[in-house]
Order: sequence, then C-alpha cells, then structure tokens
Amino acid sequence: MTQIIGQILSEDELAHRELIRKDRTKRTVLNSFNGDRSEIMSCHKEPLAYGNDARMVLGYDALVNEAGDFIVPASDQYHIIDHKAFIGDFEALLAKGSLTISEQETKLSENHSRLWSRYWLDGHNVDVQPGDTVRLGFQIRNSYDGSSGVQIGLVAQRLVCSNGMTRTGVTGERFYRKHTGELDPDLMSNWMATASETFADWMNSLGTLGEIQVTPDYFKSIFTVPEKLDSEDLALSLGADADTLRRLRSIPERSRKAILQEWSVTGGKSGWDGYNAITAIASHNTKSVNVSERLEKAAESFAQLVQVTH
Repeated sequence: MTQIIGQILSEDELAHRELIRKDRTKRTVLNSFNGDRSEIMSCHKEPLAYGNDARMVLGYDALVNEAGDFIVPASDQYHIIDHKAFIGDFEALLAKGSLTISEQETKLSENHSRLWSRYWLDGHNVDVQPGDTVRLGFQIRNSYDGSSGVQIGLVAQRLVCSNGMTRTGVTGERFYRKHTGELDPDLMSNWMATASETFADWMNSLGTLGEIQVTPDYFKSIFTVPEKLDSEDLALSLGADADTLRRLRSIPERSRKAILQEWSVTGGKSGWDGYNAITAIASHNTKSVNVSERLEKAAESFAQLVQVTH
C-alpha cells in the first residue's frame, strides 16, 4: 500500500494514476518529428461511454488516433481538421506562390494530438542591421485535443545565433480558424497574399531598433517587478504602456533573470540588443514550445514598447 496526500491507494490505483499522468504528458509535450508526412496520425470519432455498464455520453464523442489511443472527449459539434490534410493544403499554397522551402522542422506530441511546424523560405533573407541577417518563414499549428485551432503565422530567425522570432499580437497577421467546419483553402490563400507586405513592415520595424539606445537601468526596469526595483519605476516614468509592462513582468522570474543576464553578458546597448537577448532565451533556454513562443511574443512587445518611449 502507498500513502499519497492522506489517501490510501492500492498499487493498482497508483498505477492507474501514473498512467493518467503519462497520458497527459503524451498530449502536451511536443517532440521533434523527422518521419515522412504519411506517418503523421489522423484521428476519428468513436462513441463515448463510461462506467461499468458502458453508459453512453450524449452530445460527446471520443477522439481516437490511428493507433487506437484515446485523445480527448469532444462535443459532437467539433469538426476534425486532419493534420496531413492541413499540411497538404498549406504546402500547395506555398507552391502556388512559387515559394520554395530551404528547411522544415516539425514537432508532434506523442499521440499526435498536437502539431507544430516551421517552414523556412529559400532566398528570403533580410539584413535587418548591417551584417545581421534574418531568414523568413511560416509557422503552422493544429490540434486534435482542443488546445488550438488551425494557425498560420509569420516567423523570422536571426542567422547569427538562431534566435527564433515570431510576428504576433496584431490583427490580421495570423491566420486562425476554429474546429467548427471544413478548412477553406481560399481563406488561407487570401491571408497568404498579404504575407509579403506584412513581412516587409515587420523587417522595417525591426530595422529601427538598432537606432534606439537603451540604458542598462531602463532594460532592468522593464523586466523587474516594481517592488524589487532599487529605484523608481524608470520604464513607467518614461511613458511605457502599463499593460505591456505587466505582460513582460509576468514572464516567469527564471526567464526574466536569464534575459537580464544575456543582456549584461552581450553588452546590450540598443533596442535590437534587447530584442535579441529575449529571443536568445526563447530559443536556447527552454525545451517547452509554449514557453518559447511566449518569450518570442514578449520580444515583440518589448520592441513596440521601446519604439513608443524613445
């Protein structure tokens, strides 16, 4: 017998609890996938029942992948958008636009309930600063477990040190559809048609960051909660948006300390240095895709903040 949190559990019950924990991990952790697209699993609906007498659950179905693994219960209104079909539609749009891929990276949860992939475009490199080049690409997401809808976003990567950068937070700059019906390739195509202009605006915006001088005290103030500041809230006193500051300061403390350390070690002096201190931690100091993307979004918020206050 094993005692846990005041409860007496049999070894069978404990094993079942461990199985549930491992199954939850399968659904949430994204692992690198280097196989062929045909190996990516689809999912389908099956009747959902519970209890020893197998009572049916009205209004819900069980989502099950090709290996027979149960993923989640889903409303009968939920519409499955197949990973392979989504990838096929997206890659067809790239080909239609004569966009070739130089590199692709894909991650899947163990039971394939979550898909994440980045496509780096061949011949689409931009010098944001003198001698500082980034490459452009797209990021796509899909899920069977309800964690996200279908998403297409813009991404860039600094080639000097492979820091990932995402373009987020502005209406129209991300394609998003819920799992409520068929995915319309024409809607995807319409969004993709705006990508070139959006990429250009983004790169121009990043290009101005090198001209913005940022002092060590100001950078520290941005990533330090007010009660831990040694002096006045410098960022706020210089006109920084309070909501943006709250978002940046809500980043886990461990990540904020790592960002400040990266800034210090690299001798940061400009908005571009600050941007890259954040994306460096996003790319190299976390194994979680969600945490990494959160930090990449923080880099974009930081860029917008310093452009307004300087």
